[in-house]
Amino acid sequence: YRDVSIFATDTAHIDPLDYAAPGVYLTQKNVSADSANVQARTLLRNTGGKTRKFDVVTTILDSRGLKVEEQTTRVTLDRKSTSTLNQTLTIDNPKLWDGVKAPNLYSVRTELRNVESTLLDSITQKIGIRTFSVDANNGLTLNGKYYDLKGVGLHQDRPDIGPAISDANRREDINLAMEIGSTGIRLAHYQHDQTTYDLADEKGLVVWAEIPVYGSISTNAGFDNSARQQMIELIRQNYNHPSIFFWATGNELDDNEPSRALLTKLDALANAEDPSRLTAYASNLTDRAINYTADLVGLNRYDGWYSGEADNFGTAINNVHKNKPNAKIGLSEFGVGGSIFHHINDTNPKRPADTRSPFHPEQYLNVFHEKVWSQIGNKKWIWSKFVWNLADFASDSRGEGDTNGRVDKGLVTYDRETKKDVFYYYKANWTNTPVLYITSRRYTERTDPTTEVKIYSNLSSVELMINGQAVATNTTKSNSVFKFSNIALQPGDNVVSVRATKNGQTYTDTVTWTYTPESPRPAQAATSSSKSLPRPPRIVDELERGVSEG
Repeated sequence: YRDVSIFATDTAHIDPLDYAAPGVYLTQKNVSADSANVQARTLLRNTGGKTRKFDVVTTILDSRGLKVEEQTTRVTLDRKSTSTLNQTLTIDNPKLWDGVKAPNLYSVRTELRNVESTLLDSITQKIGIRTFSVDANNGLTLNGKYYDLKGVGLHQDRPDIGPAISDANRREDINLAMEIGSTGIRLAHYQHDQTTYDLADEKGLVVWAEIPVYGSISTNAGFDNSARQQMIELIRQNYNHPSIFFWATGNELDDNEPSRALLTKLDALANAEDPSRLTAYASNLTDRAINYTADLVGLNRYDGWYSGEADNFGTAINNVHKNKPNAKIGLSEFGVGGSIFHHINDTNPKRPADTRSPFHPEQYLNVFHEKVWSQIGNKKWIWSKFVWNLADFASDSRGEGDTNGRVDKGLVTYDRETKKDVFYYYKANWTNTPVLYITSRRYTERTDPTTEVKIYSNLSSVELMINGQAVATNTTKSNSVFKFSNIALQPGDNVVSVRATKNGQTYTDTVTWTYTPESPRPAQAATSSSKSLPRPPRIVDELERGVSEG
């Protein structure tokens, strides 16, 4: 399900056979506002039957295509042999790659030319000059300043095509992440297509890149070798992407000696392959030895879904930090299920008694994120805050929500056609783009005479109207949430509108809710105040009753 490339080369060429890596590795050193060194390590191969003599010309170009620095080295390469060339180039007064604020990129062109200067081979790659670090108390620092790393987890699948997605699909996902104000993405749980990393470079999104070591492992040598190979491939193929800050060794493994041993070996391997970046591991366990097998730990926390309560989310993660003050703790996942077809008229809905049930009301998805973000949003020591997930995704063992075989924790639907309410909650909190959005808009058929009207907005004041009549103006919000309580609905259609202004521009949003008073009926026949599509027939068994996330 990935692109296929065919290389036709001169017998003397840049070697593409190092785990399918580009053959040129670019490492930045001594980065400051005044200068930066770029070490270019080029792998060379001569497949011919004669000794070859040629020049390796490495050129750094700025975003306008103007030459910044160039170095030429004459190489003699014996027949049927390989060699490695190291060059060091300097960029004066570099424009730094500074995340979403200023993702400045340079191009590095590597050419092989024979002694007559005829071009034999060439490759051009983008680089971004930056420094970063993570502190247990101050989180992520980029180029000497705090960087608020928040964003989404991202899977690569779509309905009907699975992982065989197009570049247009990949661009759509990155644009959705950017729309809500993400500053980073967690690419789970496997290597993604090069286009995704390229887009992250261009947009300034900090990337968590991960290999598919997940859940239970095998102790045979084949499994170990496969994991090691995938780690090497991930690093070497993507070594030059400035967006990648973290190489992740795995996700949600059982805490036992074989798992810890494997993760420890993968951590050592990643640090040996690339000392310029940090390693990370994502754990669904609160405080176990396996959590600390990498430089950084990401916690997959589901307080308020699989256990516990959303109201206690902040306290729970504070306790982890208190007990491990020197650990560099991030959130690699947090979220709950929510269907755009399931609704409930409740101002403070509770999580389903059984999260594997068919009923996942969108209102609880909203309230969960409102509560959790209000507790964690300002905690700098949480070095990453990744919502799980950008979009609903396939998981064959699942039998829950409105569709079997699917996880519905996304901010958008599986087909990317519908942005759930909570998408706009994060957009209102994470961006300066004016947002005015009425929640529960798909809860169109109502049987209760009153309702709360809840608005997500980063504007200062919101006016509510019902059927064209002004009802109230609200200037009080909490984390971009405005609430109008106990709003009466008239039988029939109710056109609910909100209006706000900023800098002389007016913003509006409108929905229509139909109120139908319920006829009296026996108590035993009462039904939930909800609307949903018919549940699809069961297509899989629930193979994993205690599954956390994947």
